[in-house]
Amino acid sequence: MSDLDDFKEHMRVKLFGATLPGACVSCKEPFSDKNVRTPAGWKETKISRMCENCWDKLFATDGADDGE
Repeated sequence: MSDLDDFKEHMRVKLFGATLPGACVSCKEPFSDKNVRTPAGWKETKISRMCENCWDKLFATDGADDGE
């Protein structure tokens, strides 16, 4: 591992608290079929490093129609 890779890993752990490369930065659970249910959810883990359950909670709405 290069010095740059070491630095990036250190900052990832320091900023987001995730200690495993395949773990959610929010709940810290490893990605699995239990917390990622759809193909879009698996793609999102690579972008945001969040499991689908945490992503859904973060962007949950109260069900009210915001347009009216």
